[in-house]
Order: sequence, then C-alpha cells, then structure tokens
Amino acid sequence: MSICQYLEKRSSMLNAIVITSLCFVVVAGCSRRPPPPPPLDPGLHVLETSAIEDNGSIRFTVRLEPSRDEAVTVQYETVQLAGSDPNVIAVQNNDYTADAGLLTFQPGEISKVVSVPVNGDAVYEYDEKLSLRIFGAEGANVVTSRADGTIINDDAIPVATLAIDTVVDLVESDLSARTLTVQMDSLSALDTPLVIKHGTDVLKAVLNIDYSITDPYGNKLLDGAVLTIPAGESQVVLSLNSIDDGDKEADENISLELGLVASASNDIRLGSPSERKVTIKIIDEDLRLHGIVLNDTGIDLSPTNAVEEDAVFGFDATDADSTDGQRGFKFTKYASYPDVTVAAATEYATTAWNCVKDERTGLLWEVKQDTSVTENPRRGNRKFYWYFDNIFSNAQQSGLSNLNQGVDGENETCTGGSLHTSTCSSTYYASIANDIALCGMTGWRLPTTDELRGLVMLGSTPIYNGGITNDAIKIDQRFFPNSDQSSPLMHFWTSESSASEPVKAVAIDFLNGQDIAVNKTDATAARSRGYVRLVNDKAITQAGSHQGAEPTAAAICDVPNQAGNYMRAQTATDRFTFADFGGTKNVVIDNMTGLMWDRCPLGSSWDSVAGSCDNTNIISKVWSEALDQVSIQNALPSAGYLGASNWHLPDMKQLSSIVERKCVGSSVNKEVFPDTPAGAGFWSSTYFPTDTAKAFEHSTSSGLIEPAAKTDLRYMRLVRETTP
Repeated sequence: MSICQYLEKRSSMLNAIVITSLCFVVVAGCSRRPPPPPPLDPGLHVLETSAIEDNGSIRFTVRLEPSRDEAVTVQYETVQLAGSDPNVIAVQNNDYTADAGLLTFQPGEISKVVSVPVNGDAVYEYDEKLSLRIFGAEGANVVTSRADGTIINDDAIPVATLAIDTVVDLVESDLSARTLTVQMDSLSALDTPLVIKHGTDVLKAVLNIDYSITDPYGNKLLDGAVLTIPAGESQVVLSLNSIDDGDKEADENISLELGLVASASNDIRLGSPSERKVTIKIIDEDLRLHGIVLNDTGIDLSPTNAVEEDAVFGFDATDADSTDGQRGFKFTKYASYPDVTVAAATEYATTAWNCVKDERTGLLWEVKQDTSVTENPRRGNRKFYWYFDNIFSNAQQSGLSNLNQGVDGENETCTGGSLHTSTCSSTYYASIANDIALCGMTGWRLPTTDELRGLVMLGSTPIYNGGITNDAIKIDQRFFPNSDQSSPLMHFWTSESSASEPVKAVAIDFLNGQDIAVNKTDATAARSRGYVRLVNDKAITQAGSHQGAEPTAAAICDVPNQAGNYMRAQTATDRFTFADFGGTKNVVIDNMTGLMWDRCPLGSSWDSVAGSCDNTNIISKVWSEALDQVSIQNALPSAGYLGASNWHLPDMKQLSSIVERKCVGSSVNKEVFPDTPAGAGFWSSTYFPTDTAKAFEHSTSSGLIEPAAKTDLRYMRLVRETTP
C-alpha cells in the first residue's frame, strides 16, 4: 500500500498531510500536486518524512545544496525525542532500531537516504516521532541539523466489550463472585479509560448497597468511576458480588453497560449494544426466607372458565408435581427439624411426623396428633380460647385466659377434663409447645392472618387413606392429618385483632378460606373456642418470632382509630418502594412479596403533584365484567396499561397482603394507596369455592377477605408480578 493510498483510507481523520520528501500534498484523496517547495539554503539539510508502520522502515532524505566538485561527508544518528506526551514519541530500539553512520556525497551528488528500520506491531498507538541528526560535516556546512520522522499507526482502533462468566441469576446470600471481563479485541499502547454505567430501571439494584464490583487490586468501584485497561493489556477482570443486606425486598436487576470517557473517545470503540451490556438478576432470599413469598390459592377453574381468573395464573397452574403437595404447594414432613424427615408418601399411621415445612414460604407448621388421645393438648379436635397479652397486637382486648383450672393449675386445662368444658388459651398452648421443643424447635407462636392463609388450598382435594373422611377441609391433609372430621366450625385463630371490632380476633375458616371476626372475650359465644395451628419462623431467620417486639414503622390510616394504635402495622410504608411506571410515583412495589401495585383503583387518575388519586372516573364492575376489563387494559396501545400487558386482578391471598388491619374505613395504608374508598369492596380473581355464585373481595370497612355475590358491583386494583 502506498502512503497516498493509506492516507486516503484515513481521510476522515486527516485533512491534509504534506510529504515534503515526495513533493506531494495529500488533499481529498491525493487529487492535486502542490507548488514546488522553496529553494534550500546552501549547505546540508535533513528533511522531515513519514512512513506507515508496516512498511518496515522510515526513509530520511539528506540534501546537499548545491552540489560540490569535491566529496562531502557528514555523520548521522537517530535521536529519541523528549517531551511531555510519551505516547507520541517513538522509543529507540522498540519502535525503531537505532542507527548511526557516515554519509559521503560524491562530486555532483545532492541527495542521500538514511533508511531507519521500523519495528511494526499489532498494537494500536498514536502516530509517533523520532529524529535524525546530522553533524560533523566536512566540505559543507550543516544548515538543518535535525528533522522529525513520523511513524504512522496502521492498527485498527480497539473495540471493547463487557462479558460475565455466567448469566444465571445471582442469589443474594451467595457470596461467591461472578467474573466480569472488560475485553479489547486488540492491544493498545495507550492506557484506555472506560466507565461502567449502571441501570436506572424501576427495579434496579444499587451499587455498593445491593452489589459491589471490585477491580484486580481489591478496590470497590464507585458509581461513575473510571476503569482503566493498562497499556499493552487487552482486558481487566472484575469481581461482581451481591451484598446480603438482610432486607426483604423485590428481586433486583443489575444492569451494566460500558461507556466512553470523553477525553479518550477517539481511541476506543464499543461493541454492539448486546456486546457491551450485561444484565443479571439478584434473587432476594430474604424475601423468600422470611415467609413472604405468597402461596397460590390452589383453586380450580370456575364453571365460567374466565380468561383472567385466578386458576389460570400462579403455581397451581404451572406446577403439576403433586408428590410434595397438591396444586402448586410444596411441603416436607419432619419428625424433628432439620435432621429427621419423613417421606412424602408415608401415612401418619405408619410413621408420625411433628411438623411440616412450607418450601415456598420457609415456615414450619405444627402437625396435629391423633384425636383419639384424649389427654393430649395437640390432638386435632382440641379447641382454644384466643388470648394475647401483647399490647401491640391485641387492640387493648387481650381475650380469655385459661378457664376452669383444676388442682394442677393451667396444665390441667390443656390436658385433662372434657373437651368442651376445659379449654386453655392459645398463648398457653404455644408455651407448652415451646417447653417440649415441638419438632426439635422453640419459637412456636400464633400465625398472622397472611401466614395462616398461606396454607389454605381452595381446590378440590381427593379423599386419601389415613382416616380422612372430610375432603371439604381446605388444606392438604396428606401433610396436615388428624383434623377434626366432625366439627361444623373449622376456624383457626390468627394473632391479629379486628380494628373495627376490638373485642374480636381474626380467624380463617378452613371450610371455605374466608376471614371471620370472632368474639375473643365472651366464653359463651359459639365460636369463642377455635383451633390453633402454630407456626415457627426460626428455621429461616435468626431473629425468630417477631410477635413480641414493638413495631418500628407505621402505617397511616385514613380514619383515626384508637384500637388500631394497639395493633401492629402489617403494611408499614417503608415496606414499599414508590416507583415510576408510566407516571411519577404512580405504582408501588411491595418489597416483601415482589408484587407491583397500581396505587389508584382502576379508572381513577393519578395526580403526581398532589400525590393522590382522582376518583371521578373510578370503575366498578360485576365480577365477570371485572375480569374482562383486565383484558381490555392489557390490550391498550403503547404496551398495555401503565406500560405493561401482564396486569391482573389479585388472587385472594395477594389482595390480603396489602390489607392494613389496624385501619378502619378503608383498611389500607393511605400513604401507599391514597383515596381508597371507605366502606367499599375490591374484587379478587378467586371465586368462593363453596358457592360459585360468589367471589372473594376485600371489604374495606372490616378489613376482611370474604365472599360477595358475583353480581355485585365492586372496585378493582390491578397487580403484576415483578419476581418469578
């Protein structure tokens, strides 16, 4: 390749190069010749020159003006330049081979050429200069003693890419590092600065809070920090680590992209978007390990088989493996946790087990014992009074303590006497379970409403062997045997009180899955005695029971409520992340469940300035039309409703997860869900299993999840999943 051809190739970077030794100017592709150069002064001159690196040499011309009648000699030597920018200085015996010698001009000669060897390489670099010096002339004077020669780089600008060793989701508690590699496709003689830009999406992970990136020297990169690939090297290997913060939060995305530094933007190119970006998800184990992944409802398709109803979504629709639990549930049997398991197919009469682990929520649950053992407080038909003396949960109504105590005191009330005349309290029963270290564990307690609701399996359940005669009980009886098969009342106590009726506590009816508020202070009331199934979270958190601690964050009620001041907030504001999703702070992400919620009821408009919902056009529908409306919203132009097309009505468990039971009137945290209509109802996508003419709703006046006729008009609040 001639120098002219090469410079034509680089015409976008070079506007004009004068090649004096060739008496030629390269202008717009070597299109015209320059005027003759001015005459040289009499004497010896060395002329500036240039050469492409892969030519193998750079040729300096030494001129004698005018010619002489006698021989003229002059010495020459190559000289390495000095300067402040080493990147433009050719290094002697590296970029070129040092040379020195004597030139002799015979009479009549006017030109000699010194050819200096150039050491070509495959390294991108700036054009570099060296000098040739002439001195010690005899027979003529030296006029121009030095001239520079430019070695023109012919190596392509490197292209940088970003890669990760594996794109499998990163579990937050997994402290082993992933390897990030910033790679150039060729070497550069320059230090190459780059930046790593971090994602800005709604569910982004935050650098040095959710994850860290460490350079080869052990230094953590800061946001916006410049990363340098040293000269002569082709890559930098970084370590990517998740940071286990212990917080319950939604899964988050690490989104990294290589970027240019303005000062070096002409010396490096970036690969294609897919080659310079890395995206990986941090799976938040705290969200799962603290028992806040929601089980599905296990519901069957309704007779109407609606497109958007509960049964077509979730684990019950996607997990067909029934060996470890029916309809999307996953359980493990334990005789003693965590060491002694019992095979899933084993019947209780063959080998008994004492607790069951819910593998989706991580919670351990008590298993009842055979109802034939009269003196056993753990027998399946034993009922208990609700009693809870924790002022942060009982709404100033602690319930009924142990009654009808015999000579053995409280112990007799749980182990002796008639089932219906000698009843002990729920709190005392929990203390017995902890005294005996039930299933090898302490820390047993009454469950919250949402924890207990997690066991409700609404779908049809086959009759199994092992004494199960009542398939109407809404729990997987293969794992939870020994239920009372004869009682017409099958309500189990939760640890929560009713803010609207403080004399009542919330229970869940396991014949249909609905909430009921039961009098906890009247021993003569029919439902004042209920069943208890204890829960334990010590298997998944060192903190264990959270029931005795004072709440650290508040939920704001729309209507002041004295009883609610003595109840724990279930939906504290700091549990949620306010996010922009087609608007400003118009959605919230529940950091405990990973669900994204529309802050306003469907049809209402979000006022980002006031931070409120304008309910002028709020929509209410009968159940079937509400399901159809979801399909309409998802099919809206511009990627559906609020920029997404996977919104749906929440199932009854999802809907329950945002109920604030310390509030009355609208029974939600108004900071999270402002302007929620009081005394109203919101549809779930779950129909009522014992009466298919009804579906579950959230009654905002009572805070309960209960059935309503499908022909009733109810509001809608849409939800979508942000985690698997």
